[in-house]
Amino acid sequence: MNNITKPLFSDHYLTHHTQSTSDGQEDINNHLKYLQELYQQKRDILPNLNESQTEVL
Repeated sequence: MNNITKPLFSDHYLTHHTQSTSDGQEDINNHLKYLQELYQQKRDILPNLNESQTEVL
């Protein structure tokens, strides 16, 4: 099987499992909100950081 076209478990899980549970959608919304807030706090400094520096934010 070609690894490039091989479906990933995470793709299947996100596509099928999380949509079938309201708790899953709520968790996703909570995580998305957190990430959006974090990005807003850090967005001014992000262009000046290298990859290893972003790991400690």
